[in-house]
Amino acid sequence: MELGAGLSTVVAALAMRGGGRLISMEHSRRWAYRVNLACVLGGLRAPAKHAPLAQQGDADWYEQSALPADLSSVSVVLVDGPPGGTRGGRSGSLWLAPRLGRDCSVLIDDTDRDAEVDLVGRFVEAGYVVETSSDKWTQLRRLSAAER
Repeated sequence: MELGAGLSTVVAALAMRGGGRLISMEHSRRWAYRVNLACVLGGLRAPAKHAPLAQQGDADWYEQSALPADLSSVSVVLVDGPPGGTRGGRSGSLWLAPRLGRDCSVLIDDTDRDAEVDLVGRFVEAGYVVETSSDKWTQLRRLSAAER
């Protein structure tokens, strides 16, 4: 699952040609169309789904009805949207944390920005551990009950 479509969507669609399912949420209808067009022109399935932003507490986040109801089988979540300047930034991704399966990895892009560093900390508070990190991204996984 990808939050924010773009080049990573095309790369993931290429990687998943042999199997699997990619769900890519994008707040901009026009950008979702452009990403899907690039995929189709490359002979790939078009995975980007338009998911408008809506007020959700102290953040603007993808409309809940646009997101899959069951996230337990999602193996990877790439948090690269909505744009960092959106009200609340990417903090809405925390809504996903308790709904993801035990083996799901969460990749947070742009962790060279303070808001994303804070988001990593909030995922850790929600029971995730940092697996790997660079100056631009961080990979987390959910702690098992035995590890807590």
